[in-house]
Amino acid sequence: MFGRITYWNQAKGFGFITVPTSEQFFFHHSNFEGTPKLADRVAFDLGDPIEVGKRTQAINVRLTNVATDIRAGIGVLAFGLKGGE
Repeated sequence: MFGRITYWNQAKGFGFITVPTSEQFFFHHSNFEGTPKLADRVAFDLGDPIEVGKRTQAINVRLTNVATDIRAGIGVLAFGLKGGE
């Protein structure tokens, strides 16, 4: 899945990713490759729901390069972008 980091709490090490449908997914810094920053575009997998709040957890969260994703045909519709031929 693809989305954007819309909340990040550095002190507590967690945040939320929002996808184009406005659904939010919790993530913990231990599931992030790199250093999260607000508004970063990310790709992620879905993990098991967490007990607190029963939200689905994002795992294997990684920064994504939209231009690279467009060329690869990945997530193009999710961001409302058109890929080249």
